[in-house]
Amino acid sequence: MSVSKILVAVDGSDAGLRAMAKAVELGAALGAELDVISVLDLGQLEFYDGFYMNDEQLEAWQTRLKKETLDAAMDRVPRTGPKTSARMVRGRVADAILGELKAGGHQMLVVGRTGKGAIDRLVVGSVSRKLAGNSPVPVLIVG
Repeated sequence: MSVSKILVAVDGSDAGLRAMAKAVELGAALGAELDVISVLDLGQLEFYDGFYMNDEQLEAWQTRLKKETLDAAMDRVPRTGPKTSARMVRGRVADAILGELKAGGHQMLVVGRTGKGAIDRLVVGSVSRKLAGNSPVPVLIVG
């Protein structure tokens, strides 16, 4: 199987950064381009009665997330590393990643496995599980 383009989904977690490091390693070894995304899932925002985010607040939040996720991930790419691009996408996390895979001509997906609690860390997370079960390309889940 020839791999020329790898989609890397990062979320700012330690596992996401480990996934990025592994993707850089794979990209260099395979001569593949890395397409790095972070998903902005508005459904994960906690809205309180009477509180709504205006466009300016949403833009500030997106800018902060970009710095925390994409900039940190891009710091893992050495100057001599594979060609890499990074961007934010919006949607429900697994659905957005699957949509990118179907539209982007990728041959592989690399993601981190994250869990919120002690028990969750022992098993593959629900997003990773959904991606592995529905991806049209091979998925590497990095713990």
